Amino acid sequence: MWPEDMEIILDQLNTLPTEQGWFAPNTKPFIVQEVIDLGGEPITSNEYVGMGRVTEFKFSSWLGQVFRKKFGSQLKDLQDYRKLQAWEYESYTRRASA
Repeated sequence: MWPEDMEIILDQLNTLPTEQGWFAPNTKPFIVQEVIDLGGEPITSNEYVGMGRVTEFKFSSWLGQVFRKKFGSQLKDLQDYRKLQAWEYESYTRRASA
């Protein structure tokens, strides 16, 4: 769905009920969206960030590369989040320059 259309829909959401005391006044629903953004798409995940949290297919694609031992990745290194970030950056940099 185009980001502009999604924003119109989300702007029409009611605030959450406060009667039970679970939500503060004027609280809107927490929105999570999944965006297909593997590069070269007409829509990017950045266009949705202002509307809530965004997950994207890049992470699952990258994780698959780890399991297939692409770019020197090893499963044991999944314990170190800094390495996850480095692999993601390196793998997409290599792909973009290939």
